[in-house]
Amino acid sequence: RGVVEVAEILLAALVFLAMPIGQQTGSHISLLLVTRLMPTNVARVVRSIGLSIVVVLLAIMAILAWESLYESYVTGEFRFGLLRVPIWPARLAIAIGFTLLALETMFSLADSVRGRPDRQQDEGEIEGVD
Repeated sequence: RGVVEVAEILLAALVFLAMPIGQQTGSHISLLLVTRLMPTNVARVVRSIGLSIVVVLLAIMAILAWESLYESYVTGEFRFGLLRVPIWPARLAIAIGFTLLALETMFSLADSVRGRPDRQQDEGEIEGVD
């Protein structure tokens, strides 16, 4: 009983808490096709601008996720099913995931501004892509 409801909560936690790790390790999908053709300084500026936009969007998403968590907790929101499973643990994982992803992206932005290469470029090409 209630396996589906609990699995949904755990899946949300798994996905959203793994996103910052993907950013930290450079394993997210990235498109280097255009920036490889640019001079190094221009590519760094373009990457920094892109990361700045992403940081702002992630910060907004994190704030909204924390607000959603608060509302869910206060109202006692739960998942309909065989068991009354509260939704707030999943919303907590989402809020933490977005917050940590925004922080990791800020670290990537700082690396880009300092002129440090992409982590993905450090490790070589993506397997199977030329």
